[in-house]
Amino acid sequence: MGNVVRKHVFSQLFSQVQKDYDVVLINVSPSITLLRTNAMVYAERVLIPICMDTLSFQGAMASIEASKSLNQLLKANIRTVGPLPVMINRRLAMTTAVLDGLEEIS
Repeated sequence: MGNVVRKHVFSQLFSQVQKDYDVVLINVSPSITLLRTNAMVYAERVLIPICMDTLSFQGAMASIEASKSLNQLLKANIRTVGPLPVMINRRLAMTTAVLDGLEEIS
């Protein structure tokens, strides 16, 4: 953790075994942590699950901005694949509002 290139720890660890897999899926919390940063830098592709509430929508936007910041700071190539709506209940007005917001950012 005290390493200068600590944001590349996953790249160092997984490079030894990644050839054995077609896909590596890393599930991390949406909070801004070193674990999440490592996952984003290693994976380079981010799929963001979003519940149908405003807090999840704001968190998704923060994740997109975090990937842009990491790209600038670390010269990384992180791209958001897209949002993944989860727990959809179309009977709720909030679902419609969040889906409309996702359509706008897509």
